[in-house]
Amino acid sequence: NVQYSTNPSFFLNNYSISFNIDFFNKLPITAILSTIAGALAAILAIVFAISQIIISNLSERYSPYIFKRYKNDPKTIRTLFGFITVITLSILLLFVNAFLPPTVSFMLLSALLLGLVYSFSLFINYFNFMFEIINPLEFASILEKYTKEHIKKQNEKETKNYIISLGDISVKAFQRNEERVCKEYIQTLYNIFKEFLKLKEGNPEKYKPVVNRYNRDNAKNNILGYVLDQYLRIYKEAVFRKEETIEEEISKKLCSIL
Repeated sequence: NVQYSTNPSFFLNNYSISFNIDFFNKLPITAILSTIAGALAAILAIVFAISQIIISNLSERYSPYIFKRYKNDPKTIRTLFGFITVITLSILLLFVNAFLPPTVSFMLLSALLLGLVYSFSLFINYFNFMFEIINPLEFASILEKYTKEHIKKQNEKETKNYIISLGDISVKAFQRNEERVCKEYIQTLYNIFKEFLKLKEGNPEKYKPVVNRYNRDNAKNNILGYVLDQYLRIYKEAVFRKEETIEEEISKKLCSIL
């Protein structure tokens, strides 16, 4: 005998799980969807305001290339599109909810609630990422990691741009009398050279430097040349400002490289 029921049921290991349509219809769906869309919109506005502060800070401390990388960072893109997607779907469901079957509406609402939780997790990760970027001492390790990855991939253009950016940050920090930051990036440049040296010792043929003295734009594995160029920039700035501490720091690193 089969009993008929208007409520959909799901059978799992002889247990019946029923979907209570009457209870679902009593839920304030409109209020829930409005709350989701409103909360995420408010958080997105906060993220935008904080991002403006970060952008202003980046433009003062870092090079245009680093600013571009921040803009295109996966964390930034995921957070922005994650929030916009959940907000848009919440508003759409708010209008079409009355025309959908209860089971479909329930599944979509459940998906949006999961999207809300996911958006909050993205926001937390993005918030931590922004604080890492705004602190030049922590940001140095991030740039070092990215630079080493490009060296391993033998991506000459990206490697060169990152090393130049490290020099830019060091010089700007020196101009703002941030000696500790300047020294940190001088050390980061040296760490990058040491990493390249290890790779070269492990695979001399693959990481063999190829440099045309008349056309350095077509160089390959020219890590030492890029690092020395940035050390020269920083050293000239130190001489101009008569800052002996930075001059000594550069001299020590050059001796270590030799």
